[in-house]
Amino acid sequence: MKKFTRSLFVVLISSLLSACATMSPKDCQGTNWRDKGYSDALKGRGIWLTGHTKACAKVGVVPNKNAYLAGHRAGSRVFCTFENGVNFGRSGDIPRGICTAPELQQPFYTGYRVGRDIYLELEELRERMLDRQLWLDNHRRRHHHDRRDNRRDDHRGDHSHSPNKTRSNNTKN
Repeated sequence: MKKFTRSLFVVLISSLLSACATMSPKDCQGTNWRDKGYSDALKGRGIWLTGHTKACAKVGVVPNKNAYLAGHRAGSRVFCTFENGVNFGRSGDIPRGICTAPELQQPFYTGYRVGRDIYLELEELRERMLDRQLWLDNHRRRHHHDRRDNRRDDHRGDHSHSPNKTRSNNTKN
């Protein structure tokens, strides 16, 4: 259940972040749209043209769609490797709209599955370590509490378990 909740959280946060402005209006002016598409692909981003269009509309700039898409295709050919798939999977991120061309999917997504398995195993290990640390902290608190109670009893003069008290009781009988 924890894994599902964590995965759902990651997806929701990622969706919210992707809904944010993708560029500042200042960055829109004079942008080389082929380079922007290439750069987005190298960062593992899908096609963010809609977000860029919304961001740039504020300053009256319309992205060059064909140049952006050509740059994104070229960047995807560089990004969509087995190694980048492993790195992407290990980061815990979820690929959205990247490596969609059939010839790019196999190496990237094979690596992604390997990296994702590593990520999940590490998350499971972190959870177990956290559980053990919590158990240890609770144990230490209980142990510290028990020692504090024993010292308090000693200061109150509660020596009902002392050997002298037992001897004095035995001599009365």
